Amino acid sequence: MIFKFLVNIKQILQKNSAQVARGKDNFNCHEKIPRTKSLMNKDDIKLKKKENDYLQKIFYNGSGKKGSY
Repeated sequence: MIFKFLVNIKQILQKNSAQVARGKDNFNCHEKIPRTKSLMNKDDIKLKKKENDYLQKIFYNGSGKKGSY
């Protein structure tokens, strides 16, 4: 049995972006970011770093320690 759930949850700790691969975001839960232009494009690398920084702020919120991987 397959279950489908529509979730309408807003991220409050930091921005949350996404690339829309197919379909649409009916709830506008994410800031839309463009697809990459080319492999190792400087603007795309900056965008990826910014998005990773946002995720770190979400995942490590309130944590006194963060691993270095």
